[in-house]
Amino acid sequence: DQLHGTWYVAEDQLATAAETLDGPEGVEAIETTFTANNTFALSITMLGVTVSQEGTWSLEGSTLTQVVDEDRSDFTIVILDDTLTMTDAGGAVIIYSRKA
Repeated sequence: DQLHGTWYVAEDQLATAAETLDGPEGVEAIETTFTANNTFALSITMLGVTVSQEGTWSLEGSTLTQVVDEDRSDFTIVILDDTLTMTDAGGAVIIYSRKA
C-alpha cells in the first residue's frame, strides 16, 4: 500500500533518472503512478511533450517488477517517509518523491 499513488523525480535528480531510464537529455519531468490494481503509468516530459507508458507491476519483498509490452524490469525498492528509491540490477538509482 505504501507504493500506491503518484511519485515524481525531483528536479535535481532528473538528469540521473533520465540516464538510468535510457532517456535522452533535456528531460523536464518524470512521474509514475502505481495503482491498487497493479497497473502503473510512467510519463516523461521532454521539450514540452509528454510521452506515457503503461504496464503492470508486482512487489515481492523489496523487489518491484514492472512489465511493459512483455519487457520486464526488476528494481530493489526502499520507501522511507515520502521517498521511493528504485535500484536496477546494474546498480543505477532513481529517487522519487511522493506527490502530494
